[in-house]
Amino acid sequence: MINLKDTFLESQYWMMSIQAAFQRSGIYTNVSDKTKEVFRSQLHISVKQIAEQYKTEISEEQHILNILKLQNASKNLDLLKNGILNFGICQKLLNLYLKYLWCAGWIPTPPHFPIDRLIQERLDFKQNEVVSWTKDILTSKDYMKIIDNSKVILAKTDIKNLAELELEIYTHNNLKELMKLKRHVTTRS
Repeated sequence: MINLKDTFLESQYWMMSIQAAFQRSGIYTNVSDKTKEVFRSQLHISVKQIAEQYKTEISEEQHILNILKLQNASKNLDLLKNGILNFGICQKLLNLYLKYLWCAGWIPTPPHFPIDRLIQERLDFKQNEVVSWTKDILTSKDYMKIIDNSKVILAKTDIKNLAELELEIYTHNNLKELMKLKRHVTTRS
């Protein structure tokens, strides 16, 4: 029997992920709400199929391929202004969805976290390093530059992985506050 609570939660995680990934992105051409709904439904199926792989830990390389797979699932669609979802929108959609599944305890820790302006600012990226995830993350190379910068920051903490780093920073509002807290805990021990 299908667990109705899990089904409900998954639908909410999807709804929050799609809203966050598509906010302010202006991705659609002038199409009906029904057309958008059908597209989002098909995209949901693709994301759920991709997410099945995350029931076991996957490599960073496979994760990048999965974002590209999601991007290719949106290729050549007339309802999208650019005919395809850009990499930045796809990474936000998949990474946020995986974050919800991970926080619910349904999958192991995902390799990355959802990149947006807020997390870049909270990681204390220099102003000229902060990019618009909806407009400037067009390729996996653009994306990995941010992930690699985040790994440098991760190495300066006692946090185990990027997903946990993002949760800590999201919770503590910024890196400086997190680092103060970590130093305070260390000095008291």
